[in-house]
Amino acid sequence: MRVTYFFRKRRSGFHSIENLFKAVVRHLPLEVEQHSVELPEAKASWYSILRNMFVAFRSRSGICHITGDIQYVASVLPRSRTVLTIHDVEILKREKGLKKALIKYLWFTFPSRCVRYITTISQFSKNELVQYASIAAEKIVVIPNCVEIDPAPQEYIPADKPVILHVGTKENKNLVRLAMALRGLEVKLLILGKPNLSQKNALAEAGVDYECFFDLKYDKVLDLYRRCTFFAFVSTYEGFGLPVLEAQSLGRAVLSSRVASIPEVAGDSALLVDPFDVAAIRSGVVALLENPSLRQELAKKGLENVKRFSAETIAQQYFDLYTKIEANCR
Repeated sequence: MRVTYFFRKRRSGFHSIENLFKAVVRHLPLEVEQHSVELPEAKASWYSILRNMFVAFRSRSGICHITGDIQYVASVLPRSRTVLTIHDVEILKREKGLKKALIKYLWFTFPSRCVRYITTISQFSKNELVQYASIAAEKIVVIPNCVEIDPAPQEYIPADKPVILHVGTKENKNLVRLAMALRGLEVKLLILGKPNLSQKNALAEAGVDYECFFDLKYDKVLDLYRRCTFFAFVSTYEGFGLPVLEAQSLGRAVLSSRVASIPEVAGDSALLVDPFDVAAIRSGVVALLENPSLRQELAKKGLENVKRFSAETIAQQYFDLYTKIEANCR
């Protein structure tokens, strides 16, 4: 069996899709011959789209798997042997008017007609693909993201004051409300990402002691998780929420949201709050700051939770899907 993976052009600071499928590929059975194609263009101009489509057409071989963000190349790949992974529909909920209609057609409606199966990363995302992108539910297979578990997660080493890690600076990552919730608390906030001016103003107004990190290699990102007392991920929208599992795999307690896909991913292994309520976020922060036993309990539950999303488990689910495609193409 041969599988060709099609990846978007690498961009600094964007590596979640690449890391996910690197882990999947490493754990596929040896009988799978793997080939990866990184497309040359990162922009969404007509020239870039056409060039990426040309490279994809020239590179098609075996089962073709489009790993995300470049859905439109499905139009030049063999329909009966192509899998398309769509991670979420956040862009459709954000855009409006003609631009939204164009994106919906080029990135969702038309590509979905050009492939055998669509995989997505949570039942929540599947429901949204049906609702917002009008894709038939029977064509969508839920295969979650995976995380590679640290076999010996490090114990937290107390710093001068508690350290909270936050990942992401897009609007849905909810940094402003987190900053407001931290007002007056003696903590250090580590931010993975570049805050915009309004976020910086919110942090300054709340008097938050913070430090920003960006353009890090993945091993350095994991070091940030190891440095924190607990991980705060109070996002207002996630198709999956992989950072929750990354923190749990390293033995850190997690404060997160009770909306979107997070309850599906975290279950009872994280402290979940209303991300739109600053007081609720603050209560969660204070609970984890003042109760070490709660942090320990959640860290223990988290290590159990991530086993559901091990690379071996998720790779087997993809292999089962490829095997089904192979059988139907004979």
